[in-house]
Amino acid sequence: MNDFSKPALKEKSKEELILLVEQLQDQKSESSIFQKKYNHLFENNPFMLFNVDEDGIIKEVNEFGANELGYTRNELLNTSVLNIFFEEDLPIVKQHMQRCLTNRNKRFSWQLRKVKKDGTIIWVRETATCLSTFDGKNEVLVLCENINEWKKADEQKRRYEFIVNSSKNYLTLINKNFVYEAVNDAYCNTHNLKREEIIGKSVPDIWGEKTFSMTIKGFLEKCFNGEDVTYESWFDTKSLGRRYYEVRYHPYSEDGKEITHAVVLTIDISERKIYKTAVNRRDSILQTISNISADFLRNRNWKSNFTEKIELLGKAAGVSRVYLFENSFDGLGRLCMTQTFEWVAKGIKSQLNNPDMVNLLYSESGFGRLKEILSGGEIYSGLVETFPKNEKEFLQGQDIKSICIAPIFSAETFWGFIGFDDCKEEREWTNLEVDSIRTVADIIGTTIRRNENENELTRSKERFQLAIESSNVEIWDINILTKEIYTSGGLKKSLGYSEDEYPNYIKFWLSRVHKEDRDKVGLLYNNFIQGKSTRFESEIRICAKDDSLRWFFMRGTVLKDKNGTPARLMGTAIETTEKILHQKELVEAKERAEHSDKLKSEFLAQMSHEVRTPLHVILSYSEIIQDDLSEGNTKNIGNNLEVIKLEGRRIINTVDSILLISELNSGNYVCNKETFNVYENVIESVMEEYVELALKKRIKIKMCNNSKCKSIKNDLEASIKIFKNIIDNAIKFTPENGNVVITLEENKDDVHLIVDDDGIGIDENYIGKVFDTFSQEDHGYSRKFEGNGLGLSVTKKLCDINNININIESEKGKGTKVRLSFPLN
Repeated sequence: MNDFSKPALKEKSKEELILLVEQLQDQKSESSIFQKKYNHLFENNPFMLFNVDEDGIIKEVNEFGANELGYTRNELLNTSVLNIFFEEDLPIVKQHMQRCLTNRNKRFSWQLRKVKKDGTIIWVRETATCLSTFDGKNEVLVLCENINEWKKADEQKRRYEFIVNSSKNYLTLINKNFVYEAVNDAYCNTHNLKREEIIGKSVPDIWGEKTFSMTIKGFLEKCFNGEDVTYESWFDTKSLGRRYYEVRYHPYSEDGKEITHAVVLTIDISERKIYKTAVNRRDSILQTISNISADFLRNRNWKSNFTEKIELLGKAAGVSRVYLFENSFDGLGRLCMTQTFEWVAKGIKSQLNNPDMVNLLYSESGFGRLKEILSGGEIYSGLVETFPKNEKEFLQGQDIKSICIAPIFSAETFWGFIGFDDCKEEREWTNLEVDSIRTVADIIGTTIRRNENENELTRSKERFQLAIESSNVEIWDINILTKEIYTSGGLKKSLGYSEDEYPNYIKFWLSRVHKEDRDKVGLLYNNFIQGKSTRFESEIRICAKDDSLRWFFMRGTVLKDKNGTPARLMGTAIETTEKILHQKELVEAKERAEHSDKLKSEFLAQMSHEVRTPLHVILSYSEIIQDDLSEGNTKNIGNNLEVIKLEGRRIINTVDSILLISELNSGNYVCNKETFNVYENVIESVMEEYVELALKKRIKIKMCNNSKCKSIKNDLEASIKIFKNIIDNAIKFTPENGNVVITLEENKDDVHLIVDDDGIGIDENYIGKVFDTFSQEDHGYSRKFEGNGLGLSVTKKLCDINNININIESEKGKGTKVRLSFPLN
C-alpha cells in the first residue's frame, strides 16, 4: 500500500469513530454497559473530543484533547469553548455552533485555529453534530484533528507551484516516450499554448519533427541513459521568434532506481549571446577608432585615405557596406545629401557612382524622417522591413536588410552622416554597437570642425588686416576756454547717440570715459592746459549710450592763441573696438590652440607610452613563448601568457578610459539610477578583484563598515568605476608593507566611503590639478608609476554627474585620504 492511500484510511477510521460515539452517546443513559463502552471510546482514541452545551460550555473533554492543548481536563471542564479558539476565528466559531444547534443530527466540518495554553496556535479540522441528551437538552459533539503538519505541507506545495510557475525559465517533465507530463507557465507562454494543450503531447508535436530529430532527441536519449546533458542552440518559438537557449537535461527516477523521466530546464540566453557578440564587435570597432583617431591627429587633411579607414570600420563591425554622405543646399535652399565615400564587402554592389546618390533631396525623396532624426542628433537604425513604405522600397533596392546611420555635426551644424549597411542578415543593432558608431561620427565631426577652425582662423586674420586698412577716422575738437567739444557724426553714431543727443561739453564726454581710464585722460588734459605737452597718443575706453564699452585710439595736438596760451585741443579718433575684441579672440584662440596642441602632445605621448609599452611586452613575451615551444620548454608558458593577458587588459583599459571621458565630455553619458548597498555591492564586489594585487605588494587592506544604511539610490555602475579608480590609485601609490584602510560611515544626509593610505602622497602644488584630463604629477617615460592620466578626471566627472562629492586630502610622503559622499536623498 503506498502513501497515497493512508489519508483515505484515516478519514474512514475517523468517520466510523464519529458514528460510534454518536450511537453510544444516544444510548449511554440506557445501560451501564453502553456507558462503559462510551467512556472507553471517548478516552482512548487519537482525536480530541468535546461535548459542548447550548451555551458553549465544555461539559466533557477527553484526556487526549486536554493534553493536546496543554491543559488538564479539569482546567477545561465547565469553561467556555471560545477560550481555546484564535481570536480572529471567534465569529466563525459562533456561526458554526449556531448551525449545529439549529440542524440537529446533521454533521458539519470546518477548519479553524485553536490556541494552546502556552499561546501556540495550531490548525484543526473539526467535525461536529448536535445530539439530544436524556434530559432533552442539546449538546454539540465535536471531534478535532490536528492538521498543522498537513497545513504546512499544503503551504509548501503551493509555494513550490508558485516558484515553478513564477520562473522565467522553462521547466518540463518528459517521460521515456518523449511525452510531456508537466510544464510551467513560462513554457506554455513561449509556445502560445495552454497547459492542457501540451501535457500528453509528444516533443515532436510541440517543436516539430525536424527540430526534434536533429537536435532534441539525441540529448533526451543520453539523459534517459543517466547523463546530465547541457547544450546551447537557436530555436524558433511561436511567441518570441528566434531565440538562443541553454538547455539542461537531468535524469529523474521515481523510485530512486530506474530512470523514468527527464527534467528539462531551458534558459533563454539570447540577450547574453547577442551582448557577447556586440561586445566583440564594439571592442573591434573601438580599436579601429583608436587607430583612425591617431591618423586624424597626424594628418591635417581628414579625407586622406578615408576609404581605407572606413574599410577597417566595416570589417570590424562585420557589415556589408560603410559610406559617408555630405550635406549641401540646392539653389532653392533645400537640404541635399551626396555620397562622397564608400566601402563594400566582397559580393556587395557599390552605390558610389549611383547618380541617385548625388544631391539627393531629403524631403522630396521620401527621407524627411531621416532628416528629422539625424538633424536632432539621434541614430537612424533598425530592420528595413519595419521602415515606412517609401524608405523600405528605396533601401531594399540596394539589398539593405538592416541599417545604422549616425549624424555628423561640425559644432552645431548638421554636416552629414556615416552609415553602416548589413545586406546579409536582419541584424538587431545593440546599444554597444550603436554607441560605437556614434563615437565614429563624433570623431569625424570633431576632425572636420578642427579643419574648419584652422581655415576660419586664417580668414579672420585676413579680415582683421582689411578692417585696419579700411577703418574710418573721426574728428574731435575741444575749446579749452568754453569747455565745449565738437565730434564728427561717425563718433557719435558709434557710441549710439543721434546728432542732437550728445551734449557738446567736455564734462559729459569725460563722464563717459571708463573710470579706469579717467585719471589718465584727466592727466593728459591738464598737461595740455598747463603747456607741459603738445601732442599725445592713447587708447581709451568710452561707455556708449547703452553702457557698452567702445575702444578708441586717440591722437591729438594742442593749438595755442597769439599769446601762447593753449586754446584748443584737436585730434582724431579711430574706433578700435573690433580690433581689440578681435585681438582678444585671437589671443584666446591662440591660447586654446596652444593648450589644445599641448594636450594633443601630452595625449599622444602618454597614449603612445600606454599602448606601445604593453605592446612591446606582448611581443617580447610572444617571442619568449615561441622560443620555449621550439625548444620543448613549456614550464613558464602559463606565466608568460598571464603577462600577455595583463598587458592586453592594460591596452583595453586605456581605450575604455578614452571612450568614457569622450562620452562624459560630450554629454552622452546616461545615469542609470538603482537601489544598492554601498558596502556589499561596491566595496566588497570591487575588493575581490584587488585582494590579490594587494597581497603581491604585501599591502594590508582593512575594511570597516560603520554604517547602518542598508541601501542608497544612485548609479551603481558609475559608483563601482569611481571606487575602482580610487582603490587602484591607493594600491598603486602605496609601497610594499603599506596600509590601506577602507571605511564606510554615515551622517543624517550622506554615506561616506573613505579610502586612507600611507603611500607617497601628493605635492601641495599639484593637488589642485589631480582632476585635470591627462594630468600626472610625474611626466615622461622615466616616471615611476604607469597610467594614462584619465582615472581621476573620469572619477570627478562621474561624481559630478551623480551628485557624489569627492574630497582629497594629501601630504607628500605621508599618504592620501579620499572621501566619497553619497547623498541619502
